[in-house]
Order: sequence, then structure tokens, then C-alpha cells
Amino acid sequence: MNTTETRTRIQLTLSHCIKHWSIYRPNVAALVTDDEVISYLRLQRYIDSCRVSIQELHLPRQSTIGILVANKWRFVAAVVAGLSEACTPVLLNLAAPQNVIRSMIADAGCAALITDCHEGIVAPTTFGLPTLDFPENVGRVGCPANISEMLPRYVDDIWGIIYSSGTTGIPKGIVRSDFSMLNEMLGWCLELPIARDSVAMIGRPVYYTGGFVLTASTLFVGGTVVLPNEWSLESYRNFNDQYPIDFLFLLPNQVFDLVSHKRVTSESWPHPRRILTMGAPISPDLKRSVCEVIGCQYIESWGNSEGLGTITDANDVTTRPRSIGRPFLTDDLFIIDELGQNAPAGCVGRLAGRADSTLIEYRNRDDLNRSLLQNGTVISEDLGFVDSDGYFYVCGRVTQRIMRNGIPVFATDIEDIIKESSLVQEVAVFGIPDSHEGEVPIAALVLKARTEMRSGEMIETVNAALSPEQRISGILIYDALPRNAAGKIDYPPIRGRYLDRVNGGASDREAV
Repeated sequence: MNTTETRTRIQLTLSHCIKHWSIYRPNVAALVTDDEVISYLRLQRYIDSCRVSIQELHLPRQSTIGILVANKWRFVAAVVAGLSEACTPVLLNLAAPQNVIRSMIADAGCAALITDCHEGIVAPTTFGLPTLDFPENVGRVGCPANISEMLPRYVDDIWGIIYSSGTTGIPKGIVRSDFSMLNEMLGWCLELPIARDSVAMIGRPVYYTGGFVLTASTLFVGGTVVLPNEWSLESYRNFNDQYPIDFLFLLPNQVFDLVSHKRVTSESWPHPRRILTMGAPISPDLKRSVCEVIGCQYIESWGNSEGLGTITDANDVTTRPRSIGRPFLTDDLFIIDELGQNAPAGCVGRLAGRADSTLIEYRNRDDLNRSLLQNGTVISEDLGFVDSDGYFYVCGRVTQRIMRNGIPVFATDIEDIIKESSLVQEVAVFGIPDSHEGEVPIAALVLKARTEMRSGEMIETVNAALSPEQRISGILIYDALPRNAAGKIDYPPIRGRYLDRVNGGASDREAV
């Protein structure tokens, strides 16, 4: 008996949508980069050429194929080519060290690689797998002569594996199904909303979930995605002159740069209709500045690669500026306590939920499958609470909760207060063990100007605005805080630097 006859086939996939628009919107820009404009027809031809190379490998259905492609639009095309051949694309984090990429490839059990990386980032030939070069050029007419129909996909197929935290050295492969990704794309189209004439600019890498899903959702409905090689204010202005931006997807520090630039210049330049951020907290002041200084709506989304999410409405900036919004239409979110029970409004616990868009499992991580997936519930690593109106708030990650004398103190709360100081441009707070108090907060600061204060004076100045439980016990001064490949503040090396200095016998002044 053919087991596929009893399975539910998905009729609406990203592959089918791009194929559809290549026929009905062939000359519309699908993907725009600094150097190229890729129409839907041209995108489909590249996908088909890549498919031919995959077919020649004669891989079994659902074989994993690593996507090791540095060029952003080609990365997207390579993923779609793999999907069209009923393979399982593995979205590799190209910013990770080569040994981490190697561990991801091994963890996913990749049968082959698609690459355009011949030098620089990685050396794909060292992985010992069949390697397909992404096609350099495609013909101007028709599909390749030997191309076949796209292979069917089913609701329970493994859509792909996304590696969200390979920089930790322990790959965390998030396995998503076709049904999961379909629901996530539909969710974004409904929530932003994304329409056929929408133009989205993605200021983040596309190998992270947020960047890829927003790109895919825009292509899903026939819109245009702008993918700058590197985000900059200049690149935004250049693109916006030709493609007025509806949705500008940025990290908080990129938003800060945009607002700061606008404040100090008298230039008149067009603004996007909406700025969207996700993945890192943003202060209420910065949210308001987006509306007042840039002159556009601000939307914040909390979410994880596992498929849960919240989103704000435009008026939330005024009515509830600290909230991360309400659940996506497709999600059921709640807060759970340490016993795994639903917590009442106002009580801090783990954000958790159920949705058709969530992951199947963590690849080869029984520890995470046991602790974070329980009876259909996905438990996030973020702590927060829900108010009586059903709006959610994040206090910080589990690792950002500092237990001082048995009282939970949240690093993000301390950061928000310190940011209001006229001395401080940027701050990162973390906890370290303390023999008397359990844990104490330490602050890493980027100052707006040089100061002659000694560290003790600086600590007193910062602590004047903090409650007794929040007061910091030490500081580090940076010219710029280290960031990871996603542009987020990289806390582990900051914490490590402080502990190294303390363990090395550094004086109070030397710890600055």
C-alpha cells in the first residue's frame, strides 16, 4: 500500500506561490538587493535550475540539505528549491564559527550542501558531502528542459531545521513541519498585514527565523522584499527612493541609530509606514521616538524560533508601552509557574503556549524535548506576565533573573532604569554569584562622554535611581558592547570578562 495515499497533501506552499506569481506577476520585483532586482520569473528560473542539480543526486524523500549560501536572495531560492524537491532544508547560521557549522551539519545529518561559499565564511569542501554550487546564471527563456513537476508535500512533512543558537557551541536544531510554517506565514500576513503590493525591507540576516519568515510571507502573497547586503541608513534611503517601504524590520540598536540620525539632521527623507522589531526588548522611550521623530507606526513582536508569538497594535505605544502585545491570532499563550500550572494575571512565570505554528521537536536534544515540550505545550525560556486585559509583558530570559537574598530581580528592569541616566548610552546587566547575597547585579556601560569618576563613584551615581534589591555591585566600561551575529548584545563574553578580572584579583578601579 502506498502510505502517501493516506496523508494530507498541502496545496498551498511557498514553492507553489512563487511559481504562481512567476506566471501572473512575472516582471514584478520579488527580491531586491544592492546589486540586483530579481523578478518573480527570474527567481523561479533560478529555483528550477537549482532543482535540476538536486534531482541529479537522486536523494530519498525528506533528505536533509544544508543551505550554506551567503548571498541573501540566493539563500531564499536555495531553500525553496529544496522544498520543491521534497527535501528538508537546513537553515545554517553562517555567522557561526566553522566548527559550529560543522556540528550543525552533522547534527542535521545533511546528505548534501547547496553553497555559494567558496572562500571567506567557510570552506564547504571540508565537510565531505556532495556539494551543489548555486547556479551563477540562468537562461532568459523557459524552464530547464529536464525539469519535472514539483514533488508533493504533506502536512506532517518536516519543512526544515532552523539552527537558532549555534553560537553557543551546542546546536539547537528546531524542527518545523510544513503545516507549522504555513500557519506562521498566514499569521504574519494577517497580523501586519502583508498584501500583494507590500514592500518589506529586512535589515537582519535571512538565516534567522524572523528574517526568513517575513521574507517568505511577503513572497507568499506576491509582494516585494528588499534585502540589503548590509543594513545602513544610507542603504535604507537609497532603497526607499525606488521602493517605498511598508515594513522595515530591524533590531532595536538599528532603530536607535535611525532615530538618532533623524534627530541630529534637518534632512527631509521618506519614512516607512511601519517599523517592526522582534527578538530583543525595546524601551518605551525609543518606541515613542519612532512615532514622533521618524513619523511612522511602531510594531513590536515577541516570538521564538519554536513558533510562538505576540504582536502589538500601533496604539499600544501610547496605551501600554511596556507590553509585547497580544498573542497572534493563531496562538494560545499563557503564563505557567514553576509547577507547570497556569499562573494568574500579574504573576511572573514562563511564557508558554500552543499553536499550529509550533515546532515538532528539537533535533537530537532529548533534554530540551523533555523540559520545553510538554503535552503539546511549548515552554519558552522567557519570563513574563499577562495583565487582566490579556496583554503580555516580558521581564527577561530565565538566565536574566537574578536571585538576590531570595528575591527575584530582573536585569531588564535594571537596564531600563539605568538607560534613563544622562551619562549612559547603552547598558547590559547580568548576575554573578555572591557568598552573602546569592547573586548580585553587575552593569556593563557605554558612556555618552568620558568621565573622571572612579568606579565607586560611578556605582553610587547609577544606584541612586535603583531600589535596594536592584543596586549594582560592580561595573565594566566599554566603548561598544559586544554583539552576536543577530545584532543582539552578547552577554556571555561580558560576564566572562568581569569574572576573569575579579578572579584575577582586579581592584575596583581595574574592573572598570
